[in-house]
Amino acid sequence: MRIVVDTNIICQDYNLNGNGFRLLLDSLETIPAKLYVPEIVVDEAVNLYREDLEQLLQSLEGSAAKINALTGRQSMHFEKPNPKNEANSYRRQLMSRIDSVNGVMIPYPEISHKQVVERDLARKKPFKRNGSGYRDLLIWECIKSLLVLGSEEVVFISANTKDFGLGPLVDIDLQIEILNPSRLQVFRNLKDFNEAYVFPNLRMLDDFKARLQAEAVDSFDIRKWLKENLLKMLYDYDFATEVAGIPTEVGRVRATEIITLEDISVQAVRELESKDKLVEAIVSVKMNFSIDVNWADYLQNDEVRERIRKGHKPVNNFPANVAEKITAKIEFIIDAKTNAVTSQELARMEGPYGLTAFPGYVG
Repeated sequence: MRIVVDTNIICQDYNLNGNGFRLLLDSLETIPAKLYVPEIVVDEAVNLYREDLEQLLQSLEGSAAKINALTGRQSMHFEKPNPKNEANSYRRQLMSRIDSVNGVMIPYPEISHKQVVERDLARKKPFKRNGSGYRDLLIWECIKSLLVLGSEEVVFISANTKDFGLGPLVDIDLQIEILNPSRLQVFRNLKDFNEAYVFPNLRMLDDFKARLQAEAVDSFDIRKWLKENLLKMLYDYDFATEVAGIPTEVGRVRATEIITLEDISVQAVRELESKDKLVEAIVSVKMNFSIDVNWADYLQNDEVRERIRKGHKPVNNFPANVAEKITAKIEFIIDAKTNAVTSQELARMEGPYGLTAFPGYVG
């Protein structure tokens, strides 16, 4: 099997160290499969890495300036990294990670400008009416190059379902360009691929699961780890609808404090090829959440007024706090040698007003 990953998959986990990539890269020999990364994908990922870093630095500088103005002193100082230098360093790091699993770089395809323009003017996928789609075409040409010779199956993992299709086959408009469309499988995310090709090969560790559930694993306290890390995992998400029952465009809801860790249910433990352990657990926890709502939105939305206490004077931003019980499904990997968690992801979170499934998770 030959596996090709799109830029949008790499940019979900720039360092390829999250659960999804850990499972994939650890299992390449077992599948068996080989990783192929188009050169255009590397170039795109490096450029997006630089742009993301620049955006974060601008946001950080803006926040620091506001804090300094508020406190009346220069209290916020940080060493600003150079985005260009960091991007160059990231390129080397990404290439090293690909090389470490004997991955193959697919060079830019040899396609004439005339062919590109003809395809663009014909509005043939992946081109769109506004002319965008050039880089997607280059990726598609790379995939086609892997299908020219032999009978080996090719897998393309891409979140670009609009152009490449939902899977398991590539979009019907592209199928006519390849001799045997069934040789090419399309997956929307790493999670779906891993469940199809990696999970069946992993050994279930029922004894470790029982000990973990009983909180009797040497040098790893799951309850302590959750208390220290669950809030960090939840912090960046906006749970306006699920926790407060208000429209997401009206306010922002953030988790701020764990009140009580009520229940931990270990669903499964699987052993990776590296002997590391993938743990799936469902956690019930009561937490404090902060709600930030604009006063005008407070006045105009019944849902907001029902959730937030009344009788306050008009202000630009209307903060409130609620304590709610939520249920979260999490997945994390425990290092076989140290029993330390090396990566973790939030699969879903359910509050009193709804459920959120995060990218790559459907249940």
